[in-house]
Amino acid sequence: MNNRLIAVAAALLVFLSAALPATAALEWSVVGEWNLEGPPVDVALSQDGARTFVLLEGGLVIVYGARGTVEERLTLDFDADGIALSPTGDRLYATSGPEKKVRVISLDYIQEFSLEGSPSKGREGATVAVAVFSDFQ
Repeated sequence: MNNRLIAVAAALLVFLSAALPATAALEWSVVGEWNLEGPPVDVALSQDGARTFVLLEGGLVIVYGARGTVEERLTLDFDADGIALSPTGDRLYATSGPEKKVRVISLDYIQEFSLEGSPSKGREGATVAVAVFSDFQ
């Protein structure tokens, strides 16, 4: 009987301690900073962390690369008050509260690369297009 009472008390103690919120210390530090051209309104991060989209007042979106360099500048034709990026990174959603609208902006990433020194066939200087299908299974 005594062992059973101890087992029940121990189980009750484990159950109650698991239900209590755990606290932990959080250590943090600033690891980067960007000087902006205007007040920021919203930020969206690509799922892979390669790009950060910063919306500024007036509808300017600045796209930063992983190292904090400016990759692109998008000037929206309306005053957006929020942005979100699709999980695949090919759509930017921009909201406008006063207009009661969400605009969907298609994004195509163009990667330039040099073929200098690579073997080739055909006319020199001919235009080459490479299509990448990210949803191929």
